[in-house]
Amino acid sequence: MPKAQFRPGVPLFLPLAALIAGIIAGSLTSYTLWSIVIPAASVFIFAALRMHYISILSVIISAGALLTAMTGRKGIDAALDGHEATYSGIILERSDKSRTTSTVILIDSVADASGMMQKTGSFNAIVYFFDSHLWLSPGQRIRFNSKLSATTHTPSLPDDPDLSIYYRYKEISATGIVFADQVYAAGIGSAWRTALDNLRKNISSGLYKCGITYDCAAFLEAILLGNVDRLDQDLRDNFALAGLSHILALSGTHVAIIALLVSIALFPLHLLGYRKTALILSVLFLFFYAFLTGLSASVVRSVVMASVVILGILCDRSRSPLNSLCFAAILILCLKPSELFSPGMQMSFTAVASILMLANALNPISQRNRFLFISTGFMTVTIAAVAGTWIIACHYFHYIPLWFLPANIPMVFLIPVEIAAGTIQILFNTLGIHTTAITTIIEHAYSAISWVASSIAAHPASGIRDIFINPWCMPLYFIGLYTMSEALRTRSRHYLALAVSLFIATWGIAVIPHDGGTERNQWYITRDNSWTDIVIYNGNEIRLATTAWRETTDETVSRFTSSHSGFLSRRKIKTPSMLHEPDDMHNRQRQVLSLGYGTTLAIAGMPADTCRFAPLPHSTYTLISRNSQNMTLHQIGRHYNPDTILIAHEVYPSAHDRLVTELKEADLPYISLRDHHDIFSRNLKRIEGSN
Repeated sequence: MPKAQFRPGVPLFLPLAALIAGIIAGSLTSYTLWSIVIPAASVFIFAALRMHYISILSVIISAGALLTAMTGRKGIDAALDGHEATYSGIILERSDKSRTTSTVILIDSVADASGMMQKTGSFNAIVYFFDSHLWLSPGQRIRFNSKLSATTHTPSLPDDPDLSIYYRYKEISATGIVFADQVYAAGIGSAWRTALDNLRKNISSGLYKCGITYDCAAFLEAILLGNVDRLDQDLRDNFALAGLSHILALSGTHVAIIALLVSIALFPLHLLGYRKTALILSVLFLFFYAFLTGLSASVVRSVVMASVVILGILCDRSRSPLNSLCFAAILILCLKPSELFSPGMQMSFTAVASILMLANALNPISQRNRFLFISTGFMTVTIAAVAGTWIIACHYFHYIPLWFLPANIPMVFLIPVEIAAGTIQILFNTLGIHTTAITTIIEHAYSAISWVASSIAAHPASGIRDIFINPWCMPLYFIGLYTMSEALRTRSRHYLALAVSLFIATWGIAVIPHDGGTERNQWYITRDNSWTDIVIYNGNEIRLATTAWRETTDETVSRFTSSHSGFLSRRKIKTPSMLHEPDDMHNRQRQVLSLGYGTTLAIAGMPADTCRFAPLPHSTYTLISRNSQNMTLHQIGRHYNPDTILIAHEVYPSAHDRLVTELKEADLPYISLRDHHDIFSRNLKRIEGSN
């Protein structure tokens, strides 16, 4: 049987498709055995029928399923799930959050009854450390006490992002929280991770000390090292609204500019006749850069593609960019199958594939006119990239930027200047050289980039918001996109008609509702390790109360809007408002909210603050937060007279357990938000006010 091909020169497409099919089958844990056995059995069937190519594809499907089952996330032991234990593991990632430090830890040991650490099946866990442990760093081994629980999708509000997808591609099996007296360092666990982290810190420190502004240094750190933690949230929002988010995520553009700088630096070797040595050194440096930036899918994809091109030059072989892209995808998926479910990898590969298939075909200028062809190519490349990624962005982020073309054209010139100047600045920092000219170029380029992003984001028609599509339309769309590329390549009317039909079908499926609608007139209580929000939705607006009393009103609204954008978008509400805005922020520690029809919610404050107020004659619910966790049941009952006590998720575990024990002994009605895994909501008819 002749070998089928995606298109001429892309023989790896069907093996890639088979591998993806196997990974998807293997990820369905309930059917893992069948997802391996059925493709394996089909190998012999197709081999007997002499359909050898299909038999090979069946082998790849079976291998993908087996690889997923072997390398996928390992579940936490049932005996440990939800129980206090002492763990030991290596920190893989660290990210600073408000009041907490979020880490991903590879746990490989647990203490037995005698306190001795015993090896156990390794698994990844997200652990939140309070009090900002600055010494926590990737590669370090730590020992800590925590109550780890298996990961489940437990949203605080309807339409919150599905974290189970995030847990899947990050291979996270458990989550937990740790406090200051429950953790200590246990030495170096991974020397190479520690070395790379120290190198990143040194490079980052040099950027903040070289004479450029803090915001500019944070931007350089994002586009050169992939760390966006210090980037201003308003700037991130502006980039998203302007269709420039791809600039903040390391991608092929960044790698290409770095590769060009490396080629220039190694050009003397070409002059001396060591051409192959220079090419090999280029490949090694690019892979080092991939490790330095954390091996993100977009960087690995770009580095592998560049390496395939360079190896083709070394071997005097012809090169196919699409085939190189398929090879990069196969390599990444073989190393980490769960990357298939990463939005970053999905958008990265579809963007590049669309550019390779559509950009030149959309260009109306003949390649004979090289200058005009390249000039027009800036626009067609942008259009092709957006064509490949907009539907994925709609699915995950519910937004389409409309001014992406005028936003991206100046970036074609500004970003290379910023990356090149930033790289030179890092080199000069290493050599102890300081030049005002380089810092001036960096500042001016950054000012121009941020001005373009903020100007376009501020436009009233910068994009279409609140887009929710049925995800089943996405396969049809990508088949239609491929068919359109074939129509442009072959000038076939049949392909064009088929592509248009598929796009119409995509639109028809996209508008089919795929959820149960939105409930009106509800009030909710969120779950978080650091604070608790009370959310009131009366059908026309959303109003908030919060236990995060250290925050200003603007900070609370900004945090809530960022964390619960899906909840707001579904209800066509751009910005929530505070239920009341006390002049004294300390008054947030003790609030009494009237929710309508005689329902009163009291947020208990600190014991000393509570005594300043007259006791309430009655409250339907009294919420105990971290501020009031040390109050006794007698004090709570005397000051708030509750029908039901609510224990917030933010309450320390030890205080939570004490309160639960006391409430059970006193036979008092209570609800623990830490143990309440569903969305906490109650019906709301009308809001009568607050005091």
